[in-house]
Amino acid sequence: MKSKNIKRMVFLDTNILMHCLTGDSQILLLFEDLLKRKFQYITNAIVVQELLHTIEFTQAKRKSISGDLSKLLTKVKVVDFGDVEIKYPSKLSADNKPLQLHVNDLLNINSAIKKCDYFITFDKALNALGTVERTKIVSPSKFFKLEGD
Repeated sequence: MKSKNIKRMVFLDTNILMHCLTGDSQILLLFEDLLKRKFQYITNAIVVQELLHTIEFTQAKRKSISGDLSKLLTKVKVVDFGDVEIKYPSKLSADNKPLQLHVNDLLNINSAIKKCDYFITFDKALNALGTVERTKIVSPSKFFKLEGD
């Protein structure tokens, strides 16, 4: 059993952070006191770069971003990759074809599996992986079902 002082690590994908910035009330629950005491949220430079690009694109389309990225990043630790070995997950899609994953997704998953209990994303292709090594790849709703009190 883990010590009460040690927080479990959770990787937040780009789409999760973007939902935070657009004020998605379900996703903002991640930062409620109960969950913040249990989990350390992390991401990496690729996600931050994707997020900046998405914000720029969204603002160019004249859509509103209500959140403050710098404030959000005080709640999410940006970690380096370390020595990441890229492994392509062996899981197949429902129709027995290899999953189509972007190289950034592979980098994110492989950096997360070294440190994290969870990888939270809305991406259906990533969620189809289920568990990679010890990291559970889940949607936010599944995370809340597994960890919510």
